[in-house]
Amino acid sequence: MESSLILQALVRCIFIQIETNKEQRKTIDISLKIYPAKKFSGLNLTTSPAKILLLHFLSRKLKCLEEWSLRILTSDKVLWPSSEAVEKICQSEVYVEAKPAIVKPSADIDFCLGFNQGELILASDLNPDQRLCVLLLKALQKGYLKHYSSVLITFHWKTAFNHQCGHIDPDLSDRRFTILLALECILSYMIECLDRRYLKHNFIESNLIAHLTETEANEIREKIKEIIADPEAGLQVYFDMNKECESSKQEEEITMKEIEELKTRRNDLSNEKQADKIISMMSDLQKVATSNDS
Repeated sequence: MESSLILQALVRCIFIQIETNKEQRKTIDISLKIYPAKKFSGLNLTTSPAKILLLHFLSRKLKCLEEWSLRILTSDKVLWPSSEAVEKICQSEVYVEAKPAIVKPSADIDFCLGFNQGELILASDLNPDQRLCVLLLKALQKGYLKHYSSVLITFHWKTAFNHQCGHIDPDLSDRRFTILLALECILSYMIECLDRRYLKHNFIESNLIAHLTETEANEIREKIKEIIADPEAGLQVYFDMNKECESSKQEEEITMKEIEELKTRRNDLSNEKQADKIISMMSDLQKVATSNDS
């Protein structure tokens, strides 16, 4: 049983404490500390200045990953991720992380399963147009939905994208249609999740938005409906961020000068269709993000 595997991980726990020098952020000191299992409940994870990970890789494939891979590989309606990516994810390492729960946290005993490697494999399996759709969602989350960006974070949007991406044929010849279809599909799916206040994790039966209040869910849902009605206007908010953003670090590492350049290019496209405007805006954004990653 998975619970027994997790218990074994806790009993044989190894904590890695990673402390980052604030003045020299590239310098990371790593020290290993081994604690007897009986001391685990006494650790106060909220007051430590370091990020503490309970790092124990589970040696057997989890049942949840077996069920996930079976659903992906046996369904003729799921077109992504590739079978190669599914196999890599099933072979990837899963670890236990000491982390407070999002609802009624108890920092002394809470933990979660970490699927970081699997999520990275999913991201690497995206084609350029799928990555562009992710950028569209991130732009909306950081712009039009900025007021709610601390409760509905990028990871939530990426998870919603992963759930819906498999139902959209990545090989459709009409690039414009594919990207906008995916965008509307994911936005509509997020509305459904907010209605139920339930967004399933990529691999396990866990509600990622259990912390949202009914009021927050309703407000975000109405904002998303506005975006669906006029996606170009929704995206424009990201490019029209006020000057207070000049001193903040954008997730895609885009400077205010670059945003102004993108706005200028977008305004030169006045005779194109709305969809073409959006694709042009975000294609430029994608180029900037890619160049910063290299």
